[in-house]
Amino acid sequence: MVEPVTRRLLGTLRDEGVGTRELVSGAALVLFLAQLAWRAWIVVPGWFYSDDLLLLEDAARPLHTVLLEPNDSQLMPLGRVVAALVAAAGPYAWWAAATSVLVLSAAATAACWLMLRTVFGPRPFVLVPFALFCFLPLAADASSWWAVALNALPAQVAFFLVVTGFVLWTRDRRPRWAALVVLAYLLGAASGPRALLMALPVGAFVVLFCSGTGRSTLGRVVRRHGPVVAPLAALGVAYLVLYRATTPPPVQVTGATPWLDVADRLLLSSVLPGLVGGPWRWDVAADPLSVPDPLLAVRVVAAVAVLVVVAVAWRRHPSTTWRAVVVVLVQVAGTYVAIALGRGLQVGAVAGQFTRYLPDLAAVLPLALAAAVLPVRVPDAPTVRERPLLPRLPSVPRAAQGAALSVVLVASLVNAADYARPWHEDFPARRYVENARASLLADPRPVADLEVPELVQLGLHYPRNLPSHVLAPYGDLVDARRQGNDLAVLDTDGTARQPLVRGAESAPGPVAGCGTKVVPGEPGRIALDRAQMPDFPWTTINYAASVDGEAVLRFDGREPVRMQVLSGPHTYLVNGDGAYSTLEVDVTTPGLTVCVDRVAAGTLEALR
Repeated sequence: MVEPVTRRLLGTLRDEGVGTRELVSGAALVLFLAQLAWRAWIVVPGWFYSDDLLLLEDAARPLHTVLLEPNDSQLMPLGRVVAALVAAAGPYAWWAAATSVLVLSAAATAACWLMLRTVFGPRPFVLVPFALFCFLPLAADASSWWAVALNALPAQVAFFLVVTGFVLWTRDRRPRWAALVVLAYLLGAASGPRALLMALPVGAFVVLFCSGTGRSTLGRVVRRHGPVVAPLAALGVAYLVLYRATTPPPVQVTGATPWLDVADRLLLSSVLPGLVGGPWRWDVAADPLSVPDPLLAVRVVAAVAVLVVVAVAWRRHPSTTWRAVVVVLVQVAGTYVAIALGRGLQVGAVAGQFTRYLPDLAAVLPLALAAAVLPVRVPDAPTVRERPLLPRLPSVPRAAQGAALSVVLVASLVNAADYARPWHEDFPARRYVENARASLLADPRPVADLEVPELVQLGLHYPRNLPSHVLAPYGDLVDARRQGNDLAVLDTDGTARQPLVRGAESAPGPVAGCGTKVVPGEPGRIALDRAQMPDFPWTTINYAASVDGEAVLRFDGREPVRMQVLSGPHTYLVNGDGAYSTLEVDVTTPGLTVCVDRVAAGTLEALR
């Protein structure tokens, strides 16, 4: 029923002078706009998370000082430039960050279409890989997480332009196309170390599809593409040298590499379910960040579905399908090794479930899918020879193909929406920063520079998980200190509250109504149980002073710490560098009398 109607509609359009080229281009434009609207729904209600906070803090410094400084082991000068622009829009201006994601997303989608049109021509089938690129949730992190988008989306643009430039160079060998390839590679390098991985699938595609066929393929590559390959190789070496000089190793190797576990999670939890629109179940591993956690049945169905598609394509187009499969496998292998030797050593096998590492595969997939079915428009490209699927079934019916594609696209929308929802909610980092701003606007006062919760900023980033760093974009609004009088404490939700120290407590002082009396020349000594203190205890001193002045604190005779004394009753907080047994308070201001009522040393928290 649907097919006859479609044929009549196409016939009417052709009678009006609308050809296949126009129809394909029009459909691509519809997909482009739909994808952009969909991405807007995903990204606009979101907010900053983890690495985003580091980028915004660094953006307060002059750009030239941070341009080549890695962000969590990512050398990303292009991302630094975008972060500076977003920071210029105001503190935590999510609207500016969301706009940058949408602009980069639009650029990546347009570059994908340019590649498909250039490499394969305006054939109707190119709409299939284009639609999958637009909506598959393979690289979900790149749609919601700003820092990941700054790495991934420019890298996708670079990949598409490199392939486009290589194909155009192969056709007519004009220097401008070689320049396009080099500039696109530079764009990829500026976005992060993905530029090195990009060379793997691009190299496989050039060798297998753009260099003729036969045993002398490698020789043809050198002869045909030397003017392009040579500068790319030089750039790659230069990038490695720069990366090594500026970027410390992200992890310290302390155990065996989890090769098998990473492979299991990467392939069976992330890649295969993602290829068919899955995973159908997300695990919120660190709110709002989710990782795919498909059921066993979903893993099996996804693996079978992918194998069936590859088998059908191999049967129908054997000479090109195996080449396309190699291109994809090269990319997957590169991603796998990078994960196993990188985050896999730090966080274990779960690194294989992080979709932030899959945008490169999402870019390679449309190229490989189209190359398996359509001829690449370069001289001496592999011939696409069609064979019947079965004696009585020459090919898969178009209705079945359309139904399968529709199922995958609908599944993609559902799963992408499920992934995005936690980013739309009041997740811990968002709640903490927004509450801190509101609380300090309502009651401006200094706060203790106490580590924020792990879900706000990871402890491994210390000291950048302190309020003085996390809230740095707010400037003078935040006065976070390691010591001071009457400091507030930001609770786990970011609200300023009274401090509470749990741990060792002093005994009542010897002077009735005063506790431990301290005057110039007669220091007071307070004993505490160091066994009840953590390694870096906070000490709270409840005191009353006759006038303003200064005192000196000594913890077990260590380097003295200056203490500002205020007249009247106050609470002084100070963060020490080790447990201790004796606190000595020595007044240095003449005529100043201090009564120390209570001292406690231990863990600092907010009093609720």
